Amino acid sequence: MKTFVLSCLLSVATVVSALAAQLTVINSSDYVVHHLHVSPSQSRSWGPDQLGKEIIGRAERFTVRNIPDGTYDLKLVDEDEDECIVENVEVSGTMTWTLTDTVIENCVK
Repeated sequence: MKTFVLSCLLSVATVVSALAAQLTVINSSDYVVHHLHVSPSQSRSWGPDQLGKEIIGRAERFTVRNIPDGTYDLKLVDEDEDECIVENVEVSGTMTWTLTDTVIENCVK
């Protein structure tokens, strides 16, 4: 019986992890990102700062793990507390998203 229960739990864990997306943000801009918030596009509030005490420096990357596949808005905050909101980023599976100066120039403020 214990083996069966353990097998079921492992199967559920495998399915859940297979449904979770992984988003790697690559910073190819001239800015240093101090805060990164990820929120479903239809949400009215922002999720927690994904970076915690970390930053995404120039030419660095950061991976947000275990988020459901979907459409998200990203709020990036630089060292001067300037905000850049990028809307409707499709996230599924394991993917990368690159922050460039052009993205920052065209972001929602």
